[in-house]
Amino acid sequence: MNEHTIQKHTLMRSMINVEGIGLEIGPGRQGVVPKRDGFNVKIADYASADHIRSLDATNADLVEEVDYVTDGGSVRSAIPEGTLFDYNYRQPRN
Repeated sequence: MNEHTIQKHTLMRSMINVEGIGLEIGPGRQGVVPKRDGFNVKIADYASADHIRSLDATNADLVEEVDYVTDGGSVRSAIPEGTLFDYNYRQPRN
């Protein structure tokens, strides 16, 4: 991860309360609140982690396990009814 990305992630984390359970939408390989760093977060993405890893094999180890696969549908429909989060973060697309 480059210095710009690290600074961006630090800034984004400073703007949300990451103490509870979070939902990160579409992190790919650059999650702002990654599980591997100890954040209590669920991941929603358009496809499984295995599929996303297959698209970028050189960075496959950075792809988080996906908890909710949207298959191109809405995030809301992929998450079980009644599931609550303390915060959410959606990755902007380039």
